[in-house]
Amino acid sequence: MAAATTSTPSNSSVLSSLSDAIENEDIQTLKSLLSNNPEILDLAAKNWPKNPLILAWKLRKFLVIAEIGIWKPEFAAEKMQEGFTILHLACIRGDVEMVRALVRLDSQLCLLKDDCHCMTPLQLAVKHGHGDVIREILLSCPESIEKLTSQKETVFHLAANKHQSDAFEVLLDEAMKLNQQHLLCQRDRHGNTALHIAVSNQLIRVVKLLLPEPNWGTGGRGFRIQVNAKNKKGETALDLYYQIPDRGLATHEIGHLLREAGGCEGNLWEQKQSFPNMKSATNDLLVVLAIFIGLAFTITCSLPTFFPKEHFVASREVFQYKDVATHDLPLVLYIMSIITVVFATSMGFLLVLMCSFPCGNLLHLTGIATSMAYMLYTSYIVPKFSIRIVTHHYISSFYLMWILAVGLFFCIFFCIALTNLVWKCLPMIIYDFAKWLKMKLDSNVPTPSKKKLQYLKQLSGVQMDGIASTTTAAAASNN
Repeated sequence: MAAATTSTPSNSSVLSSLSDAIENEDIQTLKSLLSNNPEILDLAAKNWPKNPLILAWKLRKFLVIAEIGIWKPEFAAEKMQEGFTILHLACIRGDVEMVRALVRLDSQLCLLKDDCHCMTPLQLAVKHGHGDVIREILLSCPESIEKLTSQKETVFHLAANKHQSDAFEVLLDEAMKLNQQHLLCQRDRHGNTALHIAVSNQLIRVVKLLLPEPNWGTGGRGFRIQVNAKNKKGETALDLYYQIPDRGLATHEIGHLLREAGGCEGNLWEQKQSFPNMKSATNDLLVVLAIFIGLAFTITCSLPTFFPKEHFVASREVFQYKDVATHDLPLVLYIMSIITVVFATSMGFLLVLMCSFPCGNLLHLTGIATSMAYMLYTSYIVPKFSIRIVTHHYISSFYLMWILAVGLFFCIFFCIALTNLVWKCLPMIIYDFAKWLKMKLDSNVPTPSKKKLQYLKQLSGVQMDGIASTTTAAAASNN
């Protein structure tokens, strides 16, 4: 007990001396304390609210920071209650001297993310627009420029989002030095490049920096960028320009620059033009499908009235499977199979189209309830009989109706697909047939025999000789 009581004042006096050395920036005393008692920094970290390096940071004692960093560089990575390291806070405040002192301790501090926004020190410096801090961090840790935020944003996305044009220019210069220009074409989680965001935020200076072919004096850096890159909505930068509500003179300059750089519209403008027609066609299709469903339900309900005898077929009557093909079954069964195909197909298309409706789930429940009501009613009005498949196996008329409906649906689908295929291939078939016919007709034209060809060659040779001799005689007479 006595030993313990005597050691406590000793520790208190050593910690007091350490605190005085840090506050007065007494480097000689600090070095002496650390040399004589290397564990004093750990002891101070346990007894003080913050570790000694954080205390030196708060007092802005740069020499003390450098000395403590030699002994305990891991103190700089300790996070405070807000989830920031001291380097994060220095970047937020734009304290270039402090950033320089901290990155000299350990450059890997630049890669740590805070617990609040999951951002690196460089990203925080970009967010607050501190260009000198950006240069200092990239000088010590160049790979930090490649780190993405939780939204998959590069530092260029972040600068454009926060309207930090100065920080964007500093980043661009540093990226050119580090050969990291490809980050300008990288996309965030929405598929936007830095150019998309710059146009949306009407940052004319950033747009000039990004566009290729530097024709504007201070603009451009001579690198290639995808002017017509599309985001996940299919929008180009020019599309986003047209979506700006109040375009002033400055904003009109952005559109002019984009068009000069070869910018064009994506699919969005065409979709807007065709949207009213598409909406009208969808409404018409919904009406037609609803009419088909109503007619199918109405005709099904009326079948017992039109076919009273067939409806009351004896329940014990048994048919053979071959009677299905010879149409010996009650006619109402075949009619109900056709109606069921119409009803099921129309209801399926209707449910798919209702997915885009505001109350889509409620409409889906209504459609499912209507389908179940139709199935229950058909099971009630279908004539009750059985079909013998094999000796001791039977199938009821209700299941047979649905089997016929499914078979009829696939037959119709196959016929439509085959017709469409033939319609597409018919011009090619006709063309190939016409080509073959022409070749056949050309092959039937009689060709001169070999003897006749030799005779014609000799005849042409004689004629040429005669012409030559006549020409020679005429020339002699003239002389």
